Parts: sequence; C-alpha cells; structure tokens
Amino acid sequence: MPTTPAADPVTETGRSATASGSRRTGPTRVVWMPLLLLLVPSAICLGVLASRGIPSPAVLGLPDPGLLTRWGLPVVRGLRDGSAALTIGLLLMGAALLPGAGPPGRRASFESGHLRAARLAAAFGLMWTACAALLLGLTYSELVGVPLASDLAGVLPFVTGVGLGRSLATSAVLSLAATCLAALATRATTLRWALAAAAAAVLPLALTGHALGAAHRDLAVGAQAAHVMGASVWVGGLGALLLLGSGLGPELPSVASRYSTLAGAAYVVTAVSGVCAALAQLDAWSGLRTSYGLLLSAKALAFVCLGAVGWGHRRWTLPRLAEADERRRAAFWRLAAAEVALMAVVLGLAGALSGTPPPAHG
Repeated sequence: MPTTPAADPVTETGRSATASGSRRTGPTRVVWMPLLLLLVPSAICLGVLASRGIPSPAVLGLPDPGLLTRWGLPVVRGLRDGSAALTIGLLLMGAALLPGAGPPGRRASFESGHLRAARLAAAFGLMWTACAALLLGLTYSELVGVPLASDLAGVLPFVTGVGLGRSLATSAVLSLAATCLAALATRATTLRWALAAAAAAVLPLALTGHALGAAHRDLAVGAQAAHVMGASVWVGGLGALLLLGSGLGPELPSVASRYSTLAGAAYVVTAVSGVCAALAQLDAWSGLRTSYGLLLSAKALAFVCLGAVGWGHRRWTLPRLAEADERRRAAFWRLAAAEVALMAVVLGLAGALSGTPPPAHG
C-alpha cells in the first residue's frame, strides 16, 4: 500500500511564515486607508473653521441659512472632494493603468481587475453625485441666507440664472454620467469615456471658489482648474492603487510603476498651478500673515512633505517591489498608507482654505 511522503517540517514552517507574513504585510491591511480621503478632510475643515468661529450664527440682523447649511457645507464639500478623487483614480486605473487595458482605439480586454475598478468607481461616483447635488442646494441656501428646506423652489432659478449655480449643476450632471458609464462598463473603452466625463466634472469647480474674485481672475481660474485636475489624478490614483492592490498579484510592480510616472507629472502640475493660484490671491508677502496665508503655508508645507514621500517611493520602495521579499513589499504599503493619510490632511486644509476669505486687495 503506497504511503504519503511526510511533509518536511522546515518547508512547512517556511510556507507558514510566508503566508503569515503575507497576511501581516499584504495590501489587505491598508485597503481601508483610502477611506481617510472621505473622513479626514471634513474633520479638518470643520476643526479649522470652528476654531475661528466659523460657521457661526447670524449676527446684527444678517440672514442665517440655518445650522444644516452652516455645518453641512464643509462636511459635504470634503466628502465630494474625496469621493471625486477616488472615482477619477479608479477610472484611471481601469482605463489606462491596469494590464490589458490596451491603447485607445483598440478593443481592450476587460478582466476582473477592470470590473472591480469600474464597480468601485461607480460606488464612489454615486457618493460624488449625491454630494454634488446636496452642495448645490447648500450653496444656494448660504447665498440667500435661508434654510434650504424653506426655499427649495429657489434652487432652479439659481441653476438657470446664476453662473455659480450652473457650474455646480454641470459638475453634478457630468459626475452622474461618469457614474452610470462606470456601472454599466463591460469594456475598458467605456471606462475611458467615464474618465473623460469625470475629468470634465471637476473643471467647473474652478469657477466656484475664490478664483472668480481674485485680482488676476484669468490666471486664478486657469491655475485652479489645473490644480484640481492634477490633485485628483495624483491623490485618487494612489487611493485606487491601495483599493485594488490585493487583486493585482504579480502585476503590482508594473501597475505601481505606471502610476508613479503619472503621479510625478501630476505632482508638478499641482505644484506649479498651486503657486500660480497663490500669486493670484496674494498681492504682498504680508498676506501670508492672515488666516488665509497661514492655511496656505500649512498646505504648502504638507505638500512638500508629500513630495519627499513620493521621492522615497521612487528611490527605494518601487525598485524593490518586484523582489519576492515580503518585508520590502511591506515597506511599500506602509509608505503608501502614510502618503494617503498625509494627502487626506492636505485635502482638509484645502477645504478650510476654500472657506476662508483671501486677504483684501489693496
């Protein structure tokens, strides 16, 4: 009667250690980190504004839009920005960075990774669309100084007759289109159309902030548009990499390398456009001593730190990612998780900055 060979205890121990190491250091341990992009920006924005007494009740007879609007605006804005970045990053992964996507114009394969990216993009896109619609109503409520529930009928004239309302509505409609395309996608080509719609959806947001009132309006609007787009690709791409990392397997090094190249370009675009936007808002160095200037400085410092982390990725972790060494892969995931956390802080500071009046131009 044949006997089954006894298992080598050394080999089995090695396998157990490897499996245990994979469980300890694999991407499943950091897959939740992109959720910080949804939670942290709103928390930081609320904390910064509350420390300055904003949002505050109306005084001296000024109209009060109500508690929901005053506190809801920064929360919804933070959720919108985070969900928009993740939607764009996931669509970018499925449309261009995952293996098998193929060049534009050719029928591309649609594998399980693409399907997962598409469905996650649809989920975050649904959140983005809901926040965009709610933000439209809350913005109207803040402008007219009445609670949203008491004047819902006024939102339609705001959309049709006011430039700010049209920009917010256009962004909401385009985000809905991107969400529907992602939910129905069965080809990478469809994801490219969804990505185009999502990219178009963030551009009108450049017309909804301080850029319109800047001393150099054209420079401010153009810089803000480039800033929002660059940040969405850079932040959302890393968030998508963490969300999809557990299913990439041996393709992880190539996907991470493609993302790193794109992230480097997006970082430069975000940095240059950010400097241009700051110059459009600040007439003198003294503006850095205002509340707006201090927030801008804190955001710039965090941004520089992110650049250092990205350089660390390119210098140390990415070249070693293809090696069959769990400790080195763990270093990549730990650094990526720290980078996402810092990105969430930057998004929060950006949200607080958008709710802070820039210094008056002399």
